[in-house]
Amino acid sequence: MATSQAESRRRRQALAAAAALLLLERRNKAGLLAALKLPLAHLATRSAGTDDLQHALTVAGAVAISKLLAGTQSASATRWGKSLAVQTATATTIDAGRPVRLASKIAANWRKGYEASLPGANSHREAATGALKDISYQVDRIATTETVRAWNDEVVRQNGIAVSRGLVVVETWDAMLDTRTCPACSSLDRTSVTRPAMFVDYPPIHANCRCLITTEVYDREAA
Repeated sequence: MATSQAESRRRRQALAAAAALLLLERRNKAGLLAALKLPLAHLATRSAGTDDLQHALTVAGAVAISKLLAGTQSASATRWGKSLAVQTATATTIDAGRPVRLASKIAANWRKGYEASLPGANSHREAATGALKDISYQVDRIATTETVRAWNDEVVRQNGIAVSRGLVVVETWDAMLDTRTCPACSSLDRTSVTRPAMFVDYPPIHANCRCLITTEVYDREAA
């Protein structure tokens, strides 16, 4: 009976985490794309050069990615604290360099696409818009992968706090099993570790990875 209840609780927690993750992903992808489109509006007036636009894309992308990571970490900490009734520390500070590095890659790829499509385009704006479409998959991938990374990083960090307070923490790998799930993620699905033991790697383990780490926490006496 206890096993059945624990399994049901684990499934509810996994479903809640997955639902929140998908909501965050949907919102953040739209926000990230919108942020990248804004600098391209300057091309309508031709008031900015290509170097200025690439810089603007990097800045806009970095801000959007920072908000994506901050929102995910905050949501993860809130869910963790509510579902487990454990007082937690504030969310970790985001690595300021990571959003800039990611945004710089996006901007550099946009620049390549822009320069490649310019000879056959009717205008600079048409070339810029076409280049943005070319990198839309990369933007989508970054939104998905970085949301998963921030979510799981924060869950694992909060689990460390619980362990430091004497609680027993069991982490379980939850893969979103469907036709898109890779063999590596499928093989890890529903495997568990009891802290301080940890998984060798935590998701995302590849681009577009959608795996989540779910948690069961027990009082040491009850375990």
